[in-house]
Amino acid sequence: MDERYRKFIFPSGLTLLTVPMPGVESVTILVMVRTGSRDEPSELSGISHFLEHMVFKGTAKYPSALALTSAIDSVGGEFNAFTSKEFTGFYVKVASAHLDKGIDVLSQMLTAPKLLASDIEREKGVVVEEINLYEDLPTHKVSDVFDRLMYGANGLGRETAGSKETVKSLSREDLLRYLRGRYTATRTVVGVVGGVGGIDGEKEMRRIRESVGRAFAPLGKDRISRWGSPVELPRRSSVALHPKKTNQAHFILGVPAFRRGHRDRFALAVLATILGGNMSSRLFSEVREKRGLAYYVKSDVDIFFDTGSISVHTGVEVGKIDEAIRVTLLQLRLAANGSRGQGISATEVVAAKDYLKGQFILDLEDSHEVADHFVRRYLLEQRILTPGEFLAMIDRVRPTDVVRVAKTLFNGDGLRLAVVGPYSEKDRQRWERMIQLKVKS
Repeated sequence: MDERYRKFIFPSGLTLLTVPMPGVESVTILVMVRTGSRDEPSELSGISHFLEHMVFKGTAKYPSALALTSAIDSVGGEFNAFTSKEFTGFYVKVASAHLDKGIDVLSQMLTAPKLLASDIEREKGVVVEEINLYEDLPTHKVSDVFDRLMYGANGLGRETAGSKETVKSLSREDLLRYLRGRYTATRTVVGVVGGVGGIDGEKEMRRIRESVGRAFAPLGKDRISRWGSPVELPRRSSVALHPKKTNQAHFILGVPAFRRGHRDRFALAVLATILGGNMSSRLFSEVREKRGLAYYVKSDVDIFFDTGSISVHTGVEVGKIDEAIRVTLLQLRLAANGSRGQGISATEVVAAKDYLKGQFILDLEDSHEVADHFVRRYLLEQRILTPGEFLAMIDRVRPTDVVRVAKTLFNGDGLRLAVVGPYSEKDRQRWERMIQLKVKS
């Protein structure tokens, strides 16, 4: 891909990023807005996600859901949206010849949604059923339990979809107020990535700027300057149990980690890869291959503007959960304190770095992934690491960095364990004692 991206900030504060990808015949238009579920007051929990649903129901120019979807279907494109804790995104991917159509549809969704009362009431039923679906999926439910345990009852700890009660209480006025207050020019970044530029690149870039400027001109100025309230994490280890009759137990074991922009974030990514990032990772080998305890086991890193976490996720036979927790604990301790042959090795670090770089390079072949890399990073950090710079940051991670991060995170108190399965308070208390243990290498 061409790393010569262009950034243009309109007088309104709206940011446009254009990234040409020579030889690509499609284009992804990705719009991200810096607002998400952590920004919501508790009584409006789920409004970001609900609004994401509602903008697909029709706009001033495309007056129904069918008219909106037909506009993209008619050119063979695809579009969708997503809501997270700190941002909401909307994208269209079309052949480059239909770039203007994609810009038009997305801008209509964000600046002129109809938000009809009848559509709102109907969609409440849809979102309630989505919440019910997540409640019945233990792999999803355990993540909600872990987030509440890790971050508390604030916006980071609440479910992105909200509760059935808060969703049912949302009104058209609530949605309009949230749209006007949060969907503003200074909070919005538009990315146009893929088959743009061509032979007369500068002329086309000017045309794209004009098109985006006109389409998103109705976005107002920001009325709210801050992020959600910073999170204060409890220091003591703890366990949360969601009792549920299941054939398989699911748990997440994790610790608080680093905020976005922390100097050790790349070392953290390497550590997570060594622990459970792929099929040659330590946990995959120990939990699945050697002991046959789980079908899936993986590590995960969450990073927010003020905090973050590293965690291990797995699903095991109900009667073998204690063994799986002990094995996981041991691997965390060995990563920090392992003696010769058990601690993190230079060979493991090199392999993990090569894996991360290889996965990133594969992502660069897709205009949507490239758009996500540029737009999300600029939206959340107000800076851009080009792919070359990103790969260089991974390359700079040394084995001593990874060991230092592991010692920092896994040597103290602060472990959190979330469990979904057919267990009792007695089990929860046993796990409380278990995760306090210092496992010696």
